[in-house]
Amino acid sequence: MRNQKLETITLSRRPFREKDILVTALAKHSGRLTLLARGAQKPGGALAGVSEPFVYARVMIARPKDISVLVSADIRESFTGLKADLPAIGAAYHIAALADRASLQWEDSERLFLNLLSCLYLLESGGDPDIVRRFFELRLCSWAGYSLNLTHCPCGRPLGQAVYSLDAGYFVCEECAKGDALTAFPQALFSYLLALEECQESGVRRLSFPPKALADLKRLMETHLLIHMQIKAEDPGLAEVFAKQDR
Repeated sequence: MRNQKLETITLSRRPFREKDILVTALAKHSGRLTLLARGAQKPGGALAGVSEPFVYARVMIARPKDISVLVSADIRESFTGLKADLPAIGAAYHIAALADRASLQWEDSERLFLNLLSCLYLLESGGDPDIVRRFFELRLCSWAGYSLNLTHCPCGRPLGQAVYSLDAGYFVCEECAKGDALTAFPQALFSYLLALEECQESGVRRLSFPPKALADLKRLMETHLLIHMQIKAEDPGLAEVFAKQDR
């Protein structure tokens, strides 16, 4: 058994036996991990705090053969503010679920980790939950290698219309769209996507989009993520999270 120090964000948790909790966490350089927090179900337990969702901490883990065990935790941020706001906590569950699906065990995920952490801080500081969702998703797509085409079709032609190919999984020009299953969006959607894509974290809280644009962005990104992450409608995890956005 050897100990290892990690930076983690708790994604989810579930009870284990009578007193313990199994924590799913995203580690900055080690991907998605399942960690055993012994005694975390007991009130006042030393590891109860770090087992809460969205907690950012520096932890010590032991790695025996069967499962990694939380030894200690230094909590850096609990994000208690966003947990008091229903739309914000809904957005936090949404982006945490996506981070869970996109990450792999013991694989470096620094960009994904920093994206998740910055978006949790945005929610904590009062950022629009719908805009933060879309901001996280666009960066997730870039990190995973399936960015949207916003200016030119892969064939090189400028995009003169907002036509999304369900077969290709991105925007295409009129010529390349022939024969594909397509869905159309307002041309103005490109300007909102570019504003999100080019925006730095510090500017996200200043963004404001009309309701119709937010609805179009949601429909586009949900379609794009379903295609590229192969999330099926019956998936009990993300399907439930997506559904909560409209409640």
